[in-house]
Amino acid sequence: MSALRTTLLSILLGLNAMNGISGQTIEASDPCNFSAMATDKDISELTRNIYFNREWSLENDYEALALLDSLQARNKSSRAFYFKVVTKSYEKSDGYYSEVLGYLGKEYIANNTAEFIAFFDNSSCFTRADLMTWTKILIGEFSIIAEENDKRTIVKSYIQLLKSNVKNCTALQKENMNAFCVGLEKEWRKY
Repeated sequence: MSALRTTLLSILLGLNAMNGISGQTIEASDPCNFSAMATDKDISELTRNIYFNREWSLENDYEALALLDSLQARNKSSRAFYFKVVTKSYEKSDGYYSEVLGYLGKEYIANNTAEFIAFFDNSSCFTRADLMTWTKILIGEFSIIAEENDKRTIVKSYIQLLKSNVKNCTALQKENMNAFCVGLEKEWRKY
């Protein structure tokens, strides 16, 4: 792992204690009512701007890393909202943010597979395009891992892990996971 990447991850891991974002308890009666969550006074301006497709930038390291830290929010309904915002942030991600997004995205999906795939139960909350965005996010991370490992087995091993994590999920979730895995394989072949 590069020194820059290690430093950024260390900063990110310390953000939870410093900024409290992970501990926010934003409630929404409808977990897909993201617009109401985005107008909450405790939501950062960056988060709000990304969600509402306003002008935004990931140049402020602290704000950008805090946004990624929000994937670990304790409140599960706010986690879905932040997941939506992080998904949208991919369109402008580059450099350090892309690296940390890929790393944390890979870890988040591996460790919270059922939650990740459950986000896609309601296509009005998360679309198939959102699901495919996550394939691209992970391919960035896999390309870094491939520099030091056997390129042929990286995605295959990850897919096996994900499929083992959804054995008790619904038929729709398994179908969405299959689509995600097919998308991962397709993106990896491009790489």
